[in-house]
Amino acid sequence: MLDQTETLPAHDSEQVGAAYDLVVVGAGIAGLNALYAATDYLSNGAKVLLIDQKPMAGGMWSTAYDYVRLHQPHPMFTVGDMKWNWNRPRDYLAKRDEVRSHLASSLGRISEAVALETAFGQTVVSCDEVTTGKGHQAKVTFHANASPEDQRSVMATRVIYAPGLNYREAQPLVLSSEQVISIIPQELLKTLAAHPDVPVYVIGGGKTGMDTVLATLANDPQRKVSVVNGR
Repeated sequence: MLDQTETLPAHDSEQVGAAYDLVVVGAGIAGLNALYAATDYLSNGAKVLLIDQKPMAGGMWSTAYDYVRLHQPHPMFTVGDMKWNWNRPRDYLAKRDEVRSHLASSLGRISEAVALETAFGQTVVSCDEVTTGKGHQAKVTFHANASPEDQRSVMATRVIYAPGLNYREAQPLVLSSEQVISIIPQELLKTLAAHPDVPVYVIGGGKTGMDTVLATLANDPQRKVSVVNGR
């Protein structure tokens, strides 16, 4: 997807860095599948740049809580037609680290078809149509997550914008009581270990909430767990 919000004069394009045949924004399940499919149409050795805010490929699976699992048979959750590198039963619900590893492994296969570069931990701020001597191209500007003032730009013949859900970690609730510890799911297991026997209140009754209840009871079947839900 190219956001054609502005057409810049040709001389502006001379101020940017490297040029690519394709830039893909997003390295989750959407971006990796788009990139995998694009290799069927790109020439062998085409220059491709993959950009993502996360520290590695995998999208939400890079930051999800450690006890999350797929909620579908794992062979259905993949990149292109890549098979999982194991012989587990089809109905096995893969864990977070297993899913993350499988998605990241797709980059090796993709690199066999194109000259792939990755830029993880980067935030894309704009994608503009630019008029150049080679016709219309895209100018993609981005920066390291922690350094918004240090921007760089690259040129691309095509851009695929595939951020998916762009999952971010939640923030703990701000509570007035100092007797209650507020955490996010990513901190559950270490908090349970540090505070045995205390009751647990789970805010939310969706998949994350139910995963948290099950993980808590698996850790300690005798612990009191209450669920607070809006419906």
